[in-house]
Amino acid sequence: MGRLAIGSPERKTPMKITADMLEAKDACDHDVDKFRDLWPDGCTPSLRVALKAARNDLCLYFFAEHFLSAPARKAYYDACAPAEKAYDDAYVTAQKAYDDACVTAEKAYYDTRATTWKALNDACVPAWETYYDAYDIARKALNDSKAKALWEAWKMDHTRATAKGAK
Repeated sequence: MGRLAIGSPERKTPMKITADMLEAKDACDHDVDKFRDLWPDGCTPSLRVALKAARNDLCLYFFAEHFLSAPARKAYYDACAPAEKAYDDAYVTAQKAYDDACVTAEKAYYDTRATTWKALNDACVPAWETYYDAYDIARKALNDSKAKALWEAWKMDHTRATAKGAK
């Protein structure tokens, strides 16, 4: 015995769908939570309910797979096919327009960035070389002073010890 479609002649009263029913069929948590927010006490399927579900991004495909009979599912998929093709075409067109716009903007950005980077290097490299030369001279002078001071201190300790030991 197959599933009874909602509103089928075999069903005498409209079926109420609840979040618990979606959970029992392993609907994703996002859809269950959203469904529960929209219809805390459940809902009876209708065009108004289906539109509200679609506009709140609930997965209608999941509903069709789990609550429609095989013939009703086929009719649903057949009816959706032209809209899905139009959506796919619109998506591809929009994506291409976006990509084309970005390619131009990115090229301009990277061209500008390269020019700016060159200007930065043109200004900074000589300044860095001047800085490094000054640093190198100062560091050499510091190290020479430290070496001389260390040698003088060394001689103080060792000259006294040698002089004391020699007496």
